[in-house]
Amino acid sequence: MRVTAHHILNISEGTVLARESLEEFIDAQKPGRFSKATLKSTAQNINATWTKSGHLNGRAKKVRGRATPTAASVSYAMFLGYLTGLRGQTLIQSEYGKLLDCPPGKIIELAEEASRKGWIDLKRVGEIIEIGFPKLISQHELELLHEQD
Repeated sequence: MRVTAHHILNISEGTVLARESLEEFIDAQKPGRFSKATLKSTAQNINATWTKSGHLNGRAKKVRGRATPTAASVSYAMFLGYLTGLRGQTLIQSEYGKLLDCPPGKIIELAEEASRKGWIDLKRVGEIIEIGFPKLISQHELELLHEQD
């Protein structure tokens, strides 16, 4: 899934995605690694997953759609970025932020909603953003994270 993210996200909304093109993309990453049957099955499963997330639409014919993120998915994406060492504005611009498939302003709006719900702590002044996860990371875990930085 991770390898295909860049491929899927770079397809313009409304563009038809043929299963064969995804097979070719997968094969190009590791040429000859998979049999034709495995490539077909893998492409179908990956397309199904991207369809569940809203990035693709349709049953047999897949069309690039637009995912509809929620405050929960924004919280999760930011938490994943936080665990990789990202802070502030970079949480929005991270690979996890890009998977949300929406403009940065919408991500901030949904993060503010998540903050109002108590899922994350968000402090923002203009472009300066501070995001914390006190209900998900204990003080001891925070200290361990800071040691890694």
